[in-house]
Amino acid sequence: MKSYKQITYRYLKGQRNRTLLTILGIILSVAMVTAVGTIILSTREALIKEAISENGTFHARFRNLEKEDVETVVNHVGIDKAGISKYEGAGIVSETTEEDKELYGEGVPPYRYISIESYKKEALDLLPFVIGEGRFPENSYEIAIDPSVRYFEKEVKIGDKIKLDIGDRKFIDSDNGKVSKETFEKINEREYEVVGFLKSKIRWSGNFETEGITSLDENSPKTGKYNVYFTLPSVRNANDNIFSIAKDVGVEGDNILTNYRLLRLSAESLNKTFNNSLMALVVFIIILIMVSTIAVIYNSFNISVLERISQFGLLRSVGATPSQIKGIVLKESLILSAIGIPIGLISGLFGMKVVFYIISAMKSGFLFIENMDIVISVPLFLFSMIVGLITVFLSAI
Repeated sequence: MKSYKQITYRYLKGQRNRTLLTILGIILSVAMVTAVGTIILSTREALIKEAISENGTFHARFRNLEKEDVETVVNHVGIDKAGISKYEGAGIVSETTEEDKELYGEGVPPYRYISIESYKKEALDLLPFVIGEGRFPENSYEIAIDPSVRYFEKEVKIGDKIKLDIGDRKFIDSDNGKVSKETFEKINEREYEVVGFLKSKIRWSGNFETEGITSLDENSPKTGKYNVYFTLPSVRNANDNIFSIAKDVGVEGDNILTNYRLLRLSAESLNKTFNNSLMALVVFIIILIMVSTIAVIYNSFNISVLERISQFGLLRSVGATPSQIKGIVLKESLILSAIGIPIGLISGLFGMKVVFYIISAMKSGFLFIENMDIVISVPLFLFSMIVGLITVFLSAI
């Protein structure tokens, strides 16, 4: 025998059942970490897609900016992509009716409106607007509106022109303080060509203001307040960076709005407690898996060593040192890891695919899994391998 460690191969072959049990424990350990990590990443990705479809991909918005301040924000070194929009005003569609007042009470406004905002193309790229029919406006004389607008004198179709009184809605508290009285202050009158219908969102007839978007170009009215939507080069420390940029350009208070859901799902919520709790939960789950699988693998190694006490005694009697005996056990654990860890990675990923497929086939709609895609993450695989190795070597030691 050229080396004491060659005994390892003979033992693993001779004690196949014990070897298979240990490998199974390693597979379970790595598969559980991989499966838990995969479902966390896949669920997070699905939730991020949903947040983007509802709110857009921007990280923050600065609003109520003067025109001369817009370029300062857009050209800030800390901003990656930026898009500009401007609120044009509320356009009157029709007067509300007595039936509306009977149905919805004293708070009914005097008119039904289209809330009109003009956008640069870069802003539309960061926002969740989707055209259901037609196209996006290409100049300030074109408009895309929500298809739920049903209160024009006649049905509006693509190519029709609509003339709207544009102005501001003013609210004054009534004497009892329970209902706000609304008045309309006309600013101008504009005619638009309807070139598209936005993909409809869930609305109810008691919502007296729907959306309309137009293009922000040189023909747009020069007055009004501007908004800048932007993304950061990295989501890491996003909130600190957003408020740092705001301080640099002189934006403060309620004029700073973050894409809260998107940042929260990236563990960059304004609520530090939420961020810490999310990370603590993941760490707790991983530690729980490690402890439980260490118990299984340790038990297997312990039985293995107890069975070979006499063998180790013979090795010591012929000159083997304690470190050589430990080397035999550690080499055994390395061989078992090389077999069990790759199988565990594949098993964990395959197991999640099967689970997602079954739930999708059941049409349960549970946790968005019907439309969830499996996220294959190289960092997760590396992490699972490291956790598996640590688990095995802690058990062996």
